[in-house]
Amino acid sequence: MTKFIFLLFTFIGLSGVCSAQRVQGTLKSTANPNEVTVSIKPNSAFVAQISNLIVSVQIPTSVGPRPVIAFNNLQPSLFASWDQLDQDQGDGYYTWGFNCASPGGSNSTSTNWSATELDVLTISFIGASVPPFTARVCHYLDGGSAGYAIFYVETSLAVVNNGVLSDWGNLFYGTGASNGSTAAGSIGVPNANYSFTTVSNVTLPVKFVGFNVAKKDKDALLTWQIENETAQADAYEIERSTNGVDFVKVDAVAAKNNGNSTNTYNFTDANFTRFRSSGVVYYRIKQMDKDGRFTLTNIKNLRLDTKNIAISVYPNPIKNFATVSFDLLSDAAVKMTINDASGKQVQTIPLQLFKGVNTKKIDMSTLTAGAYMLSVNTGEEIQNIALVKVN
Repeated sequence: MTKFIFLLFTFIGLSGVCSAQRVQGTLKSTANPNEVTVSIKPNSAFVAQISNLIVSVQIPTSVGPRPVIAFNNLQPSLFASWDQLDQDQGDGYYTWGFNCASPGGSNSTSTNWSATELDVLTISFIGASVPPFTARVCHYLDGGSAGYAIFYVETSLAVVNNGVLSDWGNLFYGTGASNGSTAAGSIGVPNANYSFTTVSNVTLPVKFVGFNVAKKDKDALLTWQIENETAQADAYEIERSTNGVDFVKVDAVAAKNNGNSTNTYNFTDANFTRFRSSGVVYYRIKQMDKDGRFTLTNIKNLRLDTKNIAISVYPNPIKNFATVSFDLLSDAAVKMTINDASGKQVQTIPLQLFKGVNTKKIDMSTLTAGAYMLSVNTGEEIQNIALVKVN
């Protein structure tokens, strides 16, 4: 990291030299209220490897205790992994630095970077419920108290500032961008030049502390418990699936908005067995806020029979590819075969499956249109599903 800060100081004076290629950053909201996305954008196209990328995100300490965060690499082929570099600035913000630890396989010295926005990292904040707050991606001239609070882009393009493409005078873009202002507080160098761009109305999500599904006669009984519920919560949508992937809305339960942060809800999906006579039915709850943002529970399922394995295929009819979903009560080695209408075997696929939901993609792109039969043999039972191949 010392190398990066040294380069930071060295090349500030060269910011006007060979300014054809520069990379800026911004921060955006997502569909989830507790998430933000960091994006980068070159001001003109260039060919090089981005060998190091550091971004720093802040939220105000007024949210209370420092939240836990989770982050997701949105470009694994370009940035193989990211390191989290925690740091508190002491100026009224919690700060997290994120460093691209190594370039991905598609990020080489000959990578073409176009002058378009690229989402690189999503950060989720997890903690107690608080009023909406503003998050920012930031840069301190001196790197902050531990040297990580910067926006830094280093590439193999040595002819431009020895590869540093950070645009020191214009680091960030977006409606909340402020480049070159000053920050109060002691952060290594008091009143160091400070740049940032913001996203407002970030909220920490409600927390599902329990979600259960039980079968009573032909009905499915759903119950869930909520913590951190605020007046921003609008409704809880019940979603059902027969394959564990494609969910449809069944109904919705309005948020209680009773002033309590902890509440319990329930819902009965009456006569749910009409959707499937055997196999598995899947459920999840989608908590909707009034601004359209949402949080999902994990998936729960109900088995309609005592067979060890339940199978579904989607899509069906199949044009090129389909996914076979297996739900097992216990681990099993199975043989999956596909036969044509004459009974001729056209594919055989041995699989080791594990308790719970497993998926396998099948390729039918080379087969002629017509009727086929998928057969799955566990050694103890055989299940068949009719397939239709279309052009």
